[in-house]
Amino acid sequence: MRAGVSIFFQNLHEDLTDRAVIEGDLRHGVLAEELGFDWVSVVEHHFDSYSMSPDNMQILAYLAGKTSRIGLQTGAVILPWHDPLRVAERVILLDEMSGGRLRFGVGRGLAKMEYDGFRTDMDESRERFDESLAMIMRALDTGIMEGDGKYYPQPATELRPRPSRSFTDRMFMVAMSPDSARAAAEVGLPILLFPSKPLEEEAKTIAAYRESFEDKHGRKAPPAIFSDISFCHEDAEFAAEVLERHQTKQYSSFRNHYSYDGDHFGKTKGYESYAESAKYVRETSLEDYVRGYNAIQATGTPEQVIAKIKERVEVLGKDTFDMQFTLTWGGIPYDLVDHSMKLLAREVLPAIRDF
Repeated sequence: MRAGVSIFFQNLHEDLTDRAVIEGDLRHGVLAEELGFDWVSVVEHHFDSYSMSPDNMQILAYLAGKTSRIGLQTGAVILPWHDPLRVAERVILLDEMSGGRLRFGVGRGLAKMEYDGFRTDMDESRERFDESLAMIMRALDTGIMEGDGKYYPQPATELRPRPSRSFTDRMFMVAMSPDSARAAAEVGLPILLFPSKPLEEEAKTIAAYRESFEDKHGRKAPPAIFSDISFCHEDAEFAAEVLERHQTKQYSSFRNHYSYDGDHFGKTKGYESYAESAKYVRETSLEDYVRGYNAIQATGTPEQVIAKIKERVEVLGKDTFDMQFTLTWGGIPYDLVDHSMKLLAREVLPAIRDF
């Protein structure tokens, strides 16, 4: 099993400037290589303290210059907010600059406030995403960007630098809905999930993805990626206290950023499946939601984290998923993030490598 770290650039700290948060998260990106993680992932978000990471490829270019081995992952580029030609150019350039270390993740985006900020109709997200992704995947293979679709008509244009390495095994899609999981299977990409449901429910999503993938491509589906909101400490009671306190901040920011108090999901094309989860959020108390969410994540003592991952292996099967730990979240002080990250590297990574 491989394992990576996600840095979030989230400013829910009471005493830190935005600049201090950027500096702190960049430091943890470099530390991830020193501690032996397989990749560092950077999200894309806009317009909110929930995540101040509007250009993950720019951040990864900085990390490329500060590291030499670790994979550099976009987690993810939200395609409906970008011109596919510019995405492909920047992907190729970053991959060349980093010596082929880029792991290119793509997503569709979920926040209405971000779609509104980009003056893009959220109802168009699925069509825009599918059209853009097809163009980008062809361009990364051929070095030519072209398309005759509804949203991105593009005359054949040569990309320079030309792609010198295949992205066949270095792409994935964020898939938090059945619609996205089917889309990933259709184009032959691995999926990344942020655990938010009981394992039995996540297993259904993954099983449906695997079946669709194998029917379409005639081979075994690649490993999925679980991206957990995590905190690790030797003291179980202290870890539980930290998780509850900071997950409360995280949840409030999450709920606001994604407008979960609204009713737009059920009315927005391609997002209907989120209406039920939004209803659950509105009807569930803060305490119950935080308690249930923390129970799903790979968090706690090293033994608890290992046990959670082992449980997933027992349900989903060996060699069926990789792990990603998000550690800079909820305003957790950076000294605790350091401790958590080093403890995961020392105690958890060696235990899960053979899972």
